[in-house]
Amino acid sequence: KETTLSVMLVERDEGKINSLSSGAGPSSSGEGAADEMKKWGIQASALTEALRQQYSIESDVNGVAVTSVDQASQAFTEGIQEGDVIEEINKTPITSIKDFTKALKAVKNGDNVMFLLRRGESTLYIAFTFKDK
Repeated sequence: KETTLSVMLVERDEGKINSLSSGAGPSSSGEGAADEMKKWGIQASALTEALRQQYSIESDVNGVAVTSVDQASQAFTEGIQEGDVIEEINKTPITSIKDFTKALKAVKNGDNVMFLLRRGESTLYIAFTFKDK
């Protein structure tokens, strides 16, 4: 099983560690985040200065950065791309991986979902009916 991780060294913050962790055990909140991202085919990360530079994201943009999209996923088919910043899901602001995971978990098979994205200097909505595999 291949996993991609983004690492940033900062002062230890247990809340962030739990939300960004890939999970050390079945009760870890990070396990749910990894599972949700895998289900959607989206890998995302908190916006860091390095990601802002890598994807040319302005400092006033908030959300989570899409670091990869599974080409076999519905997210890819619907147009979500690496480098996009997810600012909202179903009109709920996304400011952290925890917000992102919670918003994804709230969407059930057959529900309509709307992403507010920042792509370069453009802001766009992508809306579709979620189909869980």
